[in-house]
Amino acid sequence: MTHLFLYILGASCDPDFVKCDVPLEINERKIFFGPCSKNLRNYLKREFLKENNHVNINDKEVFIVGFNALNYKRKIVWSGKVTDIMTYEEAYNSLSKNKDFSELFNFDSPLHLKPIYERDKFTGYEHITSKHEEDWVWDVINKRKKKISKKYSVDGSTVKLNSGAHRNDVFSLDCCFICENIFYAKGLGLEINDKLINILKKAQPEKEGIDKQNIFGLNSKSKTDGRRGNPLLIKDKVAECFIAELDRIIKI
Repeated sequence: MTHLFLYILGASCDPDFVKCDVPLEINERKIFFGPCSKNLRNYLKREFLKENNHVNINDKEVFIVGFNALNYKRKIVWSGKVTDIMTYEEAYNSLSKNKDFSELFNFDSPLHLKPIYERDKFTGYEHITSKHEEDWVWDVINKRKKKISKKYSVDGSTVKLNSGAHRNDVFSLDCCFICENIFYAKGLGLEINDKLINILKKAQPEKEGIDKQNIFGLNSKSKTDGRRGNPLLIKDKVAECFIAELDRIIKI
C-alpha cells in the first residue's frame, strides 16, 4: 500500500527554498525530520513504529511532499521516501555514531532531545538545543491526554517518567524519521501543474476551489484551507499517480 502525505511548511513561505530546519537536508541522499507535524509523526508511530525504538520501512512505499506556506506562489519545496522511523532516544544514540549526521549535534539542531538514563534504564528526555524552547515537551507528549499528567514530571529542561509509568503511554509522540532525499528546494521549487491539480481534485472530491494556490481547496468561509497541522493522506492508486507525475517533473 502506498502512503502519500501532503502538507504545508508553515514556517517556510519561500516557494524556492526550504527555510526551516524541519525537514533538514543532511546530504543529497538523506533528509532528517524531527519535531513539528505532530499528526504526521503520530500516524507513523502508530502505524509503523508502534512500541519499537527503530524500524526500517525501506520496503514500504511511504512518501511525504511539502509545499511552501502561501506567499505569492505555491510550489513543492521538498519530497522524501520514509526509510527509518525511530524514537528520539534511538536517533540520538545511533545517529551520533554516523558521520553523515554530524550536523545534527549542534545548538540549532532539530534533534533537540537527549535521552536520560538511570541505572541504564531509559527514564525521559532532556531538551538540549534551541529548537522549540517553549513547547518542546509537547513534541513527545500529547498535551490533550490529561489523564497521563500524573505519569510524568517536568523540571526545567527535563521530562521524566514517574514510577510505574510506561514510556509509550506517556511519550505517544516520540517519533522522528529519516527519508531518502527525492527533492529539496535550494533555489527553485517545483511548479504545480494541471495534472497534479487533477490528482488533488480526485483525492479530495468533497473540496471546492482546488487550484495551484489552494491545493487543499477552500474552507467553509471560502478561504484557503491550509490544513494546519493536519497533512492530507492519500493512498494507493491516486498516491501512485501523484508520485509518478512528481518524478517526471523532477527529471525534466
